[in-house]
Amino acid sequence: MFTFKKTRSQNEFVIDKRLRTILVICQLVTLLSLMSELTLWMNAIISLCLIWQLSIIFGALSQPNKYLIFLIAIFGAVAIATSGRELGLLLSMIHLICFAYAIKAMELNTRKDFFQLVLLGVFLLACAFIFHQSLWFSSFVFVLLVINLSLLLMYFGPRLPVVESFKTSTTHLFLSVPLALVMFVLFVAGDLK
Repeated sequence: MFTFKKTRSQNEFVIDKRLRTILVICQLVTLLSLMSELTLWMNAIISLCLIWQLSIIFGALSQPNKYLIFLIAIFGAVAIATSGRELGLLLSMIHLICFAYAIKAMELNTRKDFFQLVLLGVFLLACAFIFHQSLWFSSFVFVLLVINLSLLLMYFGPRLPVVESFKTSTTHLFLSVPLALVMFVLFVAGDLK
């Protein structure tokens, strides 16, 4: 699962190859849900980041240093800013969040980085509902949400096998549905008054 390597300044961790691969696949599928909304150049940048991550996992490339990540981040931010007028505010923000989601995994060094990456994935799944509202897509998003929550459970919870983590996350999501429905009804009823 996860093993921790203590340093003086922060708690660093190393994710084993199998779980890091699940994380990259989850990123890929999450970003595919918004691929049609992204420009060709943004899809190319995101693809390069994901390919680089897979190369790191399988030992073909080493982890990039922070200066290279900084240069990639500056390049992406400038590209988004220059095309912002033609994209509009909503698509510019979607581009920025997708870019941050792809590049954040390049510097996965602390618990905070891991937590931020998974939360960005969940936020992007919510953003995808802006563009797609079908039952099939909702089921697809539900599966991705289970995978994201399972990754958090594997990190913060007891050491469970991957399948057991998926089962636990699914159970907890289904148990939260009645509470979500009650909250929805209370908010709608409060809005009608």
